[in-house]
Amino acid sequence: MQSKVSLFVVPTPIGNRADITLRALEILKTVDVILAEDTRTSGLLLTHYGINKSLQSFHIHNEHQTTEHLVERISNSTKTSVITTVMSERYPFRRSASRSSRI
Repeated sequence: MQSKVSLFVVPTPIGNRADITLRALEILKTVDVILAEDTRTSGLLLTHYGINKSLQSFHIHNEHQTTEHLVERISNSTKTSVITTVMSERYPFRRSASRSSRI
């Protein structure tokens, strides 16, 4: 997969791991780092599919510590995936990314 995009938002299944898409798996296998709301659940999903990538916590309670680093990663073209089961306007990177002229 050749792409200049460095941030991928990947929806993950709720409950049934088999509901994940092939495209989601392809992205998760090719990124450099994966950020997740719940690393315990996400780690189980990644292990199930044999994906061994750097997994880091990223949620509403640590957004102030991690969002600036996320924007820096994206600006430096580090392929990053945010995996989530819910996407909302309050999600931290959406606010910061929309304010940043670097991405």
